[in-house]
Amino acid sequence: MDVKARYNYKGKNMADQKMRSEDDSEQENSLYQCELDQIMQTLAEIRMDQNLSQSEFSERCGIKQSNLSRLESGKGNPTIKTIEQIAKGLNIKISAQFNRK
Repeated sequence: MDVKARYNYKGKNMADQKMRSEDDSEQENSLYQCELDQIMQTLAEIRMDQNLSQSEFSERCGIKQSNLSRLESGKGNPTIKTIEQIAKGLNIKISAQFNRK
């Protein structure tokens, strides 16, 4: 293989690796968002089990009702602090599990 052909091959290989890396990143972000959506859905179900309206609950936990609605519908990305506020308002504890790849 001549130098030019080798360069093109390596360049293509590097471009393929970059595309795979970007695809992996998008996939991880998608999984992350799915997990957040599941967490917020579970918290919303607990709120409803406690017969709390969003308005009542927003006052209890100190989060605007509009923000709570957005988070519960999966249209926002809550911070850990926000999730902790919601959990405190529901009188529940949040725990996390980390797994090594």
